[in-house]
Amino acid sequence: MSDGVRPHGQERWWEAAARGFRFAATDVASAGPASELARVMEATEGDVVGTWHADVEPRLELDWRRLAGRSNTRILATAEELAEIEARIEEVLAPFVLRKDADPADVPTGARSIRILRHVLPGCDEASA
Repeated sequence: MSDGVRPHGQERWWEAAARGFRFAATDVASAGPASELARVMEATEGDVVGTWHADVEPRLELDWRRLAGRSNTRILATAEELAEIEARIEEVLAPFVLRKDADPADVPTGARSIRILRHVLPGCDEASA
């Protein structure tokens, strides 16, 4: 509304443009700022996983608890192969991310909001793998 008054709780004043994002340094000059942004985001978010374990996990049904969790997988890959892995993961996730724009009738019954945290942490050399 142009007068700044909302007549009821159904009206949105803003809408999220995305459900997540990725960023990375694209050159030497952006490497420091990208690392600092990551540190600030982690500090701002707090202990997302710990908070989830304390506040959400105890209330989940068993089938959802079984699907939650973490993995810690080490692989040996080139930079090009890792880029391909990341692209494929994004391709798998895309249809689920795009559901935010779907007609509610097209969203399967029982669908829930799910946060997927993924850290890709390359080592400095093959010996660190």
